[in-house]
Amino acid sequence: MINLLRQWGYFFKCIFVRFFRDGCIYRSSALTFTSLLAMVPLMLVSVSILSAFPVFKSLGETVQNFVFANFVPSAGEVVKTYLHQFVQQASQLSLVGILFLLVTAVLLLFTIEQSFNAIWRVRKHRKGVAAFMMYWAVLTLSPILIGASFAVSTYLLSLPLISDTAQHLGFGKLLLTSTPYILAVITFTILYVAIPNCYVPLRYGFIGGVVAAILFECAKYGFTAYIKFFPTYELVYGALASIPLFLLWLYVSWLIILFGAELTYGLTFHRALRTDTRLHAFAHSFRWLAYLWQAQTDGRGLSLRQLVNQDLTNYDVAPDEQMEMLLKCHLVQHTNGSKYVLCRDLSALSLRELYKILPWKLPELDDLQQDNPWDKKLAQALTPLQSNMADELGMTVVDVFQQDGGKTT
Repeated sequence: MINLLRQWGYFFKCIFVRFFRDGCIYRSSALTFTSLLAMVPLMLVSVSILSAFPVFKSLGETVQNFVFANFVPSAGEVVKTYLHQFVQQASQLSLVGILFLLVTAVLLLFTIEQSFNAIWRVRKHRKGVAAFMMYWAVLTLSPILIGASFAVSTYLLSLPLISDTAQHLGFGKLLLTSTPYILAVITFTILYVAIPNCYVPLRYGFIGGVVAAILFECAKYGFTAYIKFFPTYELVYGALASIPLFLLWLYVSWLIILFGAELTYGLTFHRALRTDTRLHAFAHSFRWLAYLWQAQTDGRGLSLRQLVNQDLTNYDVAPDEQMEMLLKCHLVQHTNGSKYVLCRDLSALSLRELYKILPWKLPELDDLQQDNPWDKKLAQALTPLQSNMADELGMTVVDVFQQDGGKTT
């Protein structure tokens, strides 16, 4: 039990370290600013799409009120009024003006994708038709899904049998109170699975979505309590207090979303929960080069996830850092997809040259895992070297000092 707690503690320590190292604090600021610009276009698109379907026509304002009531603390009430006015004015714009607003909404999605790709260490971003289709799908399907969930829940609760049963069991109230959390989980899961330009396992995206939704709910209650008991912003800004409070809430929301993304990534690639054995950094590089060499003989590349899944062990160096080093040393390269291949002829690369290229020290024989065939081959190559080093370095430090009579000139 203690060992399990220690492993989970190490896991979350890694997540927090990556969260700050990846600059999520600053990325949240950029996303907050972009969100503020894109909020009116997003609301305009949502209302327009819902109005295009007769079954959802009356739900546009209901959905907006629901979002502000359940996903924005009480300070957003004034902001909601202004946004409603902005949306009504924006609906009277010309086609060029509406297209400009849509570009702003797409810019938000592009910024989100860049942030997520940085977390997942994805170098290739979506371009052209693929990017347009993904962004357009998010913009159009999100309001439809929310509207459909409202329509279905309203219809079911209106049926006499279900309505009477729900009232008797208290199910109706439970559904209403749990709907915001369920929608938050679904939204975060879709973000973590669909936005990064790489494969993300659905189960890890779901876990990240659940954790982010829990943190979101806790932050919402904490934020509301802070506004109620510590009215600092109202004392300083007066009637304008809602604006900085709303910006602060957007910033906190993006911090939570990016933390959930880091958690999802960590669940995908973290190895601390597998075994207590740690793989030496040089042996790690050697193994991955061997796996890529094997794959290349079959005419294929390997993704980072495929490389990680080759070994049931924990690493001295995080997988993404190891791959960054192999790329920096021009030993591997990234293909057009999410695969990696060798970019250097290993038959012309000596073990000595590999040691000089990589920043890792050579492993001791005890550091290598003899049950792994590649570690065993590396141990066979290093055994004569370490035997010679033991002989050559067997003299004491004083013996070295006293060479040539201890003279230094």
